[in-house]
Amino acid sequence: MKKNLLLAVSLLFSSIVYSQNPECVEVFMSEYVEGWSNNKAIELYNPTDQDIDLSNYRLERYSNGSTSADATKRIDLSGIMPPLSVYVIVIDKRDSLGVDQEAPVWDELQAKADTFACPLYAENNTMYFNGNDAMVLKNTSGSTPYTVDRIGKVGVDPGVEGWNDVGPDYTFAANGATGWTKDHSLIRKSTVLIGDFYPANTFDVSAEWDSIPPTLYDTSGTIIGGNWESLGVHTCECGDVVDAINELNVFSFEIYPNPATDLFVIESKTNIVKATIYGMNGVKIFSTNAASQKLTIETSEWSKGYYLVNLQFENGYVLSKKVLIQ
Repeated sequence: MKKNLLLAVSLLFSSIVYSQNPECVEVFMSEYVEGWSNNKAIELYNPTDQDIDLSNYRLERYSNGSTSADATKRIDLSGIMPPLSVYVIVIDKRDSLGVDQEAPVWDELQAKADTFACPLYAENNTMYFNGNDAMVLKNTSGSTPYTVDRIGKVGVDPGVEGWNDVGPDYTFAANGATGWTKDHSLIRKSTVLIGDFYPANTFDVSAEWDSIPPTLYDTSGTIIGGNWESLGVHTCECGDVVDAINELNVFSFEIYPNPATDLFVIESKTNIVKATIYGMNGVKIFSTNAASQKLTIETSEWSKGYYLVNLQFENGYVLSKKVLIQ
């Protein structure tokens, strides 16, 4: 948790709680990384004002339309999540000499990890999801484990390109072509206050998630790194995460007008030390290192569409938002 583990304090929820449609009361998945090669991670978020004991939870993978997840496709979690904190699970591929299926996770993604899991496929392959596998988070505190969140449909194989939607709002995937969950990262929308625990007969990925490219490129098309700056923090109406410390709104920023035409303004309460803007194809189109609380970005020559704005603040904390150019 990049945060000190505390003395275990169990926070138990019974299935009856969910019949009351609660909000901000249960851990859920806040980011999904299905990046290039073995760059795979799942971020969990604690939206509550209580410590959450992760030993009461497990992560499961339902592979290629399977309706079951055996012992090799389940991870029992551990540790304590403080209130308004995140916990990042990264696949355990750290051998710099690894190739093919053993290719190492990139250094910048390794640095985001709170824990590594599944070094050997034959022993446990929960973290080997590839876009068409349903990922399920369950609460195991009682006699019968129950689902508290999921990505995808259990028992449904969407095909090699993964799940897609009719109206992408924050993705470089083309409708009817590349899916949102294959070679993408998914970021939970800030309006989502509780996980998707309903029966797995529906899954509208755009309803609760934003999709971003897995890698970033320079103007020549060369990969310059992974698109993981949002991993390890989370923006949510339950309360934002800032290094697992409740410093709500300290590093928030606004973009206006949004949608924009010829320009937009970025305004923050604290100094922005670096601003980088990417198109939805992952190509960097703008960057500045000027320290300021207010930036005006000219967009008159930009193509219409969505853009990803990454801001770095003085303490190294990074936030991302989207802007629409019309």
